[in-house]
Amino acid sequence: MDKKNCIYREGYFEQIEPYIGGNLIKVLIGQRRVGKSYILFQLMEDIKKRNPSAKIIYIDKEDYAFDAIKNYSDLISYIESNKNSNGKTCLFIDEVQDIQEFEKALRSMQASGDCDIYCTGSNATLLSGNAF
Repeated sequence: MDKKNCIYREGYFEQIEPYIGGNLIKVLIGQRRVGKSYILFQLMEDIKKRNPSAKIIYIDKEDYAFDAIKNYSDLISYIESNKNSNGKTCLFIDEVQDIQEFEKALRSMQASGDCDIYCTGSNATLLSGNAF
């Protein structure tokens, strides 16, 4: 993240901050290119300041490095192989709608209670409120 060109989104952060560390899935939805990813970066930075040993998994579906994560099963496998074995993992997924049936994986991770989950999404399905 290029911090010199980053606009600190204090208002959005303050709305999310009370839920950091909680079992609620935090989802940022909106049009493309409005700053959702930067809010994720801001949250990751804050979590690292609070707990320098925090285990953070960041998945950016716009990055070809994550092309292998195509469906919920791939997502669960990736998370399981990278998460903290003895404590909570902070999971950040950018453009989650690009993973088929992602909601199955997120519900499973939420039910296990060992992931603090944050996602962004920008397509019509997520914006319609029918995704979860």
